[in-house]
Amino acid sequence: MIAFLASSALLALLVGGAVQYGKRRTVGTPMTWAEAMIAALFVFGVFFLAYGILPDAWLRWADGGLRWRSDAKGIPIGPLRHLMNKSWNNHWYSYEKNTLWPTGVTFFGRGRVTIVKEHARDFVAANIYIVFLAIQLKLWGAWQKRGKKLASSEVETTSAFGRPLVRQA
Repeated sequence: MIAFLASSALLALLVGGAVQYGKRRTVGTPMTWAEAMIAALFVFGVFFLAYGILPDAWLRWADGGLRWRSDAKGIPIGPLRHLMNKSWNNHWYSYEKNTLWPTGVTFFGRGRVTIVKEHARDFVAANIYIVFLAIQLKLWGAWQKRGKKLASSEVETTSAFGRPLVRQA
């Protein structure tokens, strides 16, 4: 749990710092070779953290501390347990196991689909990759478009004397 939370916090700090740097850096400023190498190392570190360390920390926490392994059945609901009633022990919810469908999903007595906690663990791990890919694409687009916002706001509609311009430049 500590590794997952620490890597999440570090990743948020690094991405937040990159966004602040992008807002502060003027568009068109030439980059030196050393700055480019430091930026490449920074981006590699962020990618390694987002796509390597964070999902691994989640899988280790889910296997170890949360015990979401292949031998545990049902869909874990985590802190939502406190919203459930203790007397709701039936075929779709178990208060002791803190899971939905602890014995599997039945289809009107015609069969049963067994759901294991390992599937929920893998679903969360896959969504970590999907969310960070979406964030990565959004940040790339914002970095590439940062000069266009400045160019459209620099067009003046009044002259140096405060009169409206007749022709646009």
